[in-house]
Amino acid sequence: MKYSFLFISLGSVLAALNFSAGFNPVTAWFAVAFIFVGIGYSTPGNVAVFGKNAAGRISPVSFTLMFPYLLTLLAVWNLLRLFRKEEPFHELIPGVFIGRRLKGREMPEKMDAVLDLTCEFFEPESIVRSKKYISFPIMDGFIPDEKKLLELIYSLEGVRGNLYIHCAEGHGRTGLIAMCILLSRGLAADPAEALAAIRKVRKGVGLSVVQRKFMEKIQDKFKREKPEKRVAS
Repeated sequence: MKYSFLFISLGSVLAALNFSAGFNPVTAWFAVAFIFVGIGYSTPGNVAVFGKNAAGRISPVSFTLMFPYLLTLLAVWNLLRLFRKEEPFHELIPGVFIGRRLKGREMPEKMDAVLDLTCEFFEPESIVRSKKYISFPIMDGFIPDEKKLLELIYSLEGVRGNLYIHCAEGHGRTGLIAMCILLSRGLAADPAEALAAIRKVRKGVGLSVVQRKFMEKIQDKFKREKPEKRVAS
């Protein structure tokens, strides 16, 4: 809920300033955009607010309405990309790499498939065209639908070649999926062990409180409901 409070508060402040200083369409647009995003974050897992499709594109309506927010987010992401001293990606286990969102020219040729966990970014067209692209949007700091997550994790075992998993910075959502992979493949006994193993590879990985509680719950699902037949990807 902190994201919801933050964005709605910021949007409300902009709206108030716009009202007191005289109507300005640009300021009003920013206010509406941040309030809209905040409302989306008020419902956990409500990725529909971004309208991201299977081709990695945000719906025209959402893009237009939230453009000020998306523009701000992209600027922050680019600044972090320039100034952080963290490698863009790391190999978690043979054939599985985890990291941040990459620009088209940054994607190594050795990657055969890409799992995109962002809901707030377009995926570069060159990546979508040249790789097996899987869009599985998750709100930043939140969790996905449990059933869909289990289906995704099992389907990933059928991916041929090197798989690249990313969110915006390769920390929260990427860490969540990486932990699920380790647990489902018997490479970690519990979430704590899985997280520790991931942090040895990518130190910045960390989960929100909601994600941590979810992992405590989901670990038993892997043990009880792991199907005999994997879902082919």
